[in-house]
Amino acid sequence: MLPSVPDIDNTPRPDDVFSVHSKIGRRNDSLDHRKMDAADRVLEDVKPRLRKASPEQLIAGLRSGGPSNEVEYYVWREGNKLIEEELAGRGRAAWDTLQRHAEDPRDVWTGDAGPWETVGSLCTRLLEHVQNRRRGGAI
Repeated sequence: MLPSVPDIDNTPRPDDVFSVHSKIGRRNDSLDHRKMDAADRVLEDVKPRLRKASPEQLIAGLRSGGPSNEVEYYVWREGNKLIEEELAGRGRAAWDTLQRHAEDPRDVWTGDAGPWETVGSLCTRLLEHVQNRRRGGAI
């Protein structure tokens, strides 16, 4: 569901803009934007497939482990968020699948600074979301 993605050319360009961050040092902001733009293009191609996928296919499409490059990093991190949103939007239609995976120990990639998450914890959170929606509660 979320593809492996090749990195883009990392060669600095003459018009690139750089900044200095206290924790990571000098950073090529222009290159970062090019990588995010490449990831956004991949995600735009993925979105229609997510809408058509079954809840089981969505769960199977969650990415774990570390990506091999920065473009893939963004695709997997943001793509996993899109899968979560799609499952949340399915509500009752995803209930049985979410219950089947409530104890699933596989990791879900949330980024280097993201919270640690498993498929099971994600499904449990989504089950609570569905229950709250049924009761008319706030999410």
